[in-house]
Amino acid sequence: MKPVAQLLKANDQSKFSRVAPDVSVFGALELLSNLGVGALMVMDGDRRSGFFRSATIAARWP
Repeated sequence: MKPVAQLLKANDQSKFSRVAPDVSVFGALELLSNLGVGALMVMDGDRRSGFFRSATIAARWP
């Protein structure tokens, strides 16, 4: 299995789903649903600042 860094370097990063850090949780969930994916990279410009996963929200929802 390839490391994530190698995968990112080898592929066009525009096809990876991303969201800005100032997007609301609801907005990110909407984007997940529209794209049919389970996670988004949180990008602050060209810098990755984290991941937003539907599983994390589901586990923490009251």
